[in-house]
Parts: sequence; structure tokens; C-alpha cells
Amino acid sequence: MLSEISLYLKYRLGLDIIRQSGVWFVDIPRTSSSSIRTELSRHYGPVYGKSDLQDSTLNLKKQLIPSHLTALEMRQRIGNESWNGLFTFSIVRNPWARMLSIFQYRRTVGEIDQNTSYSEYLSLFFGKPENPESPYHYHGYYYQAVDYLVDEFGEFMVNFVGRYENRENDLELVRKKCGCPKLGALHTQGSPNEETYLSFYDQETRDMVSVICKKDIEVFGYQF
Repeated sequence: MLSEISLYLKYRLGLDIIRQSGVWFVDIPRTSSSSIRTELSRHYGPVYGKSDLQDSTLNLKKQLIPSHLTALEMRQRIGNESWNGLFTFSIVRNPWARMLSIFQYRRTVGEIDQNTSYSEYLSLFFGKPENPESPYHYHGYYYQAVDYLVDEFGEFMVNFVGRYENRENDLELVRKKCGCPKLGALHTQGSPNEETYLSFYDQETRDMVSVICKKDIEVFGYQF
């Protein structure tokens, strides 16, 4: 009971630290989100950090703010007034590259069978099984990037959306806002090179991602 109270108090203190820092990053999976959260935690404190990194030297024992909250979920936690007072930002990524990166990461950490091919993965993913125990059910992997960034009315909630493909230049604005001169230098998890993802696709898998990620493709203007 005491440990639960202590964790709750740390959580409330963490929200206050976020309000004081004036910054929040909406961490969409497989957009270099772990690296950016780690860098923010080094600058502002552990409330920005993560506990599930593959590099154990960067892990927290307790993670106060869950990974991959949508902007709407985070606003509900911190309150409308506080949210509106923050500089909020996120990173989006080419859907074909992001889906491949999700697949490779999940296979690496054992969330899906090592023998599963990418085409099999997309086919199962495309079916959207209702079983909550299925590795293809977890909402964070079904959400498109745009779903992380809009409110209940479909309006964008973040101040700045950068692109993974233009990460260095786009983070320059964020560095100035956050006062983190080295933001973007850390790379905690591997990801396929943006120029090599093309070789993993045939017409069928390309079309499946076109359907799965239709909103991202339309909103952000991505092309294969």
C-alpha cells in the first residue's frame, strides 16, 4: 500500500515537472521515440524516460508515464489548461517503412514467432483479430500516426509534427524550443534504412499497407 502511494505521489510530481518544463513529446512507436524520450529524461528528469529499452543502461526501474500515449490520453492526464501551455511535438514516418520497422522490432523482442514472414505478419495484422491476447490486437500497433495526434473531433493537438525522413532538420526547431542542444543524437534501437525498405515489398504487401495506413498516407502525403 505504501509503495502504491509513493508511486502515485511520484506520478503527480512528474506531471508537475512536465508542466514546469513546458514540453511534451507524443511518442509514436518506431519513429525514434525511445531515443527522444531518453534524451528528454536526461534533460528534464525521469518522468520522460522509459523502462523497457533494449539497452538496459538506459532503463528506468519505474516508468511514471506509459509509452505511446496519444495526445488526447496525455491531455486527459495533465488537464486541458496545462496541455495548452506546453510545447507539444511528435515525429511521423513513412507508413511502409514504419510497418516494416514494427515487424522487425516485434520479432526481435519475441512478441511474434521468429519464423513469421513479413507477408504473413501483414496478412494477420490486416485481419484485425478481436482476441485481446493476439499479438495483432494491441492498439498501439493498429493506431496510425495521425490517431496519436488528434482530438476526439479529429483536430490536431500538437504544435509541431516532424518527419522521420527529415529528422535532423525538423528536430532543430524542437532543440531550440526545448533547450536540448543534442536532441536527436541518440539512437537506442535499430531500424531499417529508409532507402532499403522497398526491397521487402511486393505489390500485395504494398497494397495491404496502403489500406492499413490509409489515413496517414492521405494526411501526410506519403508515397511508397
